[in-house]
Amino acid sequence: MCKRLKILAQHNPACYIAQCEHGTVHLCWENMSLHLQPTDFLGLTDTISAVLANQLDVNGKLRLGIGRMTLELLPDDYRPLGNLMGHAAAQLPFTPVPLLEPGFQPLLLNTKQCLN
Repeated sequence: MCKRLKILAQHNPACYIAQCEHGTVHLCWENMSLHLQPTDFLGLTDTISAVLANQLDVNGKLRLGIGRMTLELLPDDYRPLGNLMGHAAAQLPFTPVPLLEPGFQPLLLNTKQCLN
């Protein structure tokens, strides 16, 4: 069980990203919480950043599939979440090796198209 959380980035008291003493990254957004290894968190951050960079004018939902789970985020959530994740990724205490090659889609993360 995690006892110490270091806040890496915070949007508000219910929306933050932290890292525990085990190195796990805790992404908490309202009533949802994901607990990821740093490399998985960075992969998710890269994926969301790429979607946001290519879909700046999208006003619909962002559907993100992670394994058998699908998250639906509205623009009021996914834009701040993407910014928060980028800030938190820069705060991680190590320099990771890039995980994703151009055009590579990890099996664990399956980004679905943005829906209007």
